[in-house]
Amino acid sequence: MIPLNSSHRIWGLLVIVGGTVITAELLSHPPILDPWHVAGGLNRIAAFHTWKPLHMVLALGLAMWLMGLAGCTCLFSRSLHILRVAVSLFVGSLAKWLLILSAQIGVLPILVKRMQVHEDYTLTLLGEITFTSTLIASYAAMTLVWLATILVGSYLHETDQSIFFPRWAFWAGWLGIAGITAILVLPVNVDIVAPLTSAPSFLWSMVYGWRFACKTTTL
Repeated sequence: MIPLNSSHRIWGLLVIVGGTVITAELLSHPPILDPWHVAGGLNRIAAFHTWKPLHMVLALGLAMWLMGLAGCTCLFSRSLHILRVAVSLFVGSLAKWLLILSAQIGVLPILVKRMQVHEDYTLTLLGEITFTSTLIASYAAMTLVWLATILVGSYLHETDQSIFFPRWAFWAGWLGIAGITAILVLPVNVDIVAPLTSAPSFLWSMVYGWRFACKTTTL
């Protein structure tokens, strides 16, 4: 058993602050969620004049959120293999997200701007490939997060850590994965499916961070 002090609670605060930044960023621009609706997605990017700064903010929010989740998960006294795998998934997702956002910030805006000036087949094809691949990769990165959530939920349930709502984590993680699968396989009503299936897992992560930020006893 380890006492939670102020330095430990920083990890929980990172989850809360990072999640709040992510939410604010996502609410600041129209959603671009369908990887197969390439033309519409590229047109939205072209009309979105604050794409770069907002995605830099998103990168910061994701870094805080995922680092916080990994840090919180490392705090349990019984550091079983299942938790080490979960931490690896959180960190792996962060690494993927940083690569994805590097392309979305440094490559996509340039390609879209050039496509508006020059009607070139190769340029258009490159823009379409970059758009689709980065969006699919972002879903893959979120799949890692939801898998980690499932593992954490399983551990919390086995160790009777009911204050963290383990059943919520477990089933919400599977719902998030189901939503991503539906978006990639049968992209119908993506703007509705994506938030409805990802919100429960995301909200659980905020509760998870809040518990660590406020908890003063032991784990």
